[in-house]
Amino acid sequence: MSWTSSRHRPAFPGRDSNWRGRHEFLRDLPDRVREHLPPELRDFSTRNRGGLVQIYYHDPGTHFEAWFHWRTSRLELGLHFEKTSRENERLFSAFDRRIVEIKCELGESIELERWEKGWVRIYETWPCDHIDHDFQERMARRLARIITILEPILEEQSEGG
Repeated sequence: MSWTSSRHRPAFPGRDSNWRGRHEFLRDLPDRVREHLPPELRDFSTRNRGGLVQIYYHDPGTHFEAWFHWRTSRLELGLHFEKTSRENERLFSAFDRRIVEIKCELGESIELERWEKGWVRIYETWPCDHIDHDFQERMARRLARIITILEPILEEQSEGG
């Protein structure tokens, strides 16, 4: 089979029959997440960027993200550190020291890794071949749980902890 066949073509938005559902899901996700957060974490800002949405509290360089990986049909949920390499490394070390505690709270599917451009992320991925109401609700609850566990740790680090 050739690499230009439909089987090997990347699943970009224009070629993906689920694109519209994913776009609407990302557009609505922040409001759904907000419903599941404790009151003290409901006041956040958002940025939508194509196949992803970012949720942040103070600095958009550290943000929670829901990102569709078109090629693999998976949804990433996580916290991204996209600041300077030095600051990202400091945050990596702080979260690495607490990774056992984090995995106890969020499960073994959570991974902490250094990533491209000197960035860092703590994340997990979910299959997302079909976006129905149940999927949307589960992902909103899951991202709210990730925020509830990780934002206080991030705040401690911002305060010099």
